[in-house]
Amino acid sequence: MRIHLEDDDQISLTLKELSILIGLKDGPASGYNLAKHVREQTGIRAPLSHGSLYPALHRLERGRLISGMTPNFGRPKVVYRLTHIGELILEQHAVVLHDLANLASHP
Repeated sequence: MRIHLEDDDQISLTLKELSILIGLKDGPASGYNLAKHVREQTGIRAPLSHGSLYPALHRLERGRLISGMTPNFGRPKVVYRLTHIGELILEQHAVVLHDLANLASHP
């Protein structure tokens, strides 16, 4: 799926990456908590297996759709959050998916 932005850049997200953005919509989370949250919300286990989760997180971080930071307290783990760009891309994907679902449900 390709989303056109105002400056003609294109963002193409995999199902895994889209699941990550949706999971971060509720707020910041570590990779482990993010995978757990998405599984609980969707019942889908495969898109966020731990072996493929972190490479997807790093791709999204390089694309500036999410940012990761290590808190100064507790166990050192990276906590990810949606960036403003990530929020915009997620909103655009939601519109496209909604339109596609409407098309698919009407004969």
